[in-house]
Amino acid sequence: MITGNCRALRSQSTKGLRIERMHTTPGVHLYDEVAWERRDVI
Repeated sequence: MITGNCRALRSQSTKGLRIERMHTTPGVHLYDEVAWERRDVI
């Protein structure tokens, strides 16, 4: 039965939402990985 499987998954999981890192480097700030240019606004 579907509800039985859902209960089993809930009891084994931890609270909260887990998001895995995809496009950044651990230990490096996101802004340090961007190539910045200085521009004048006129």
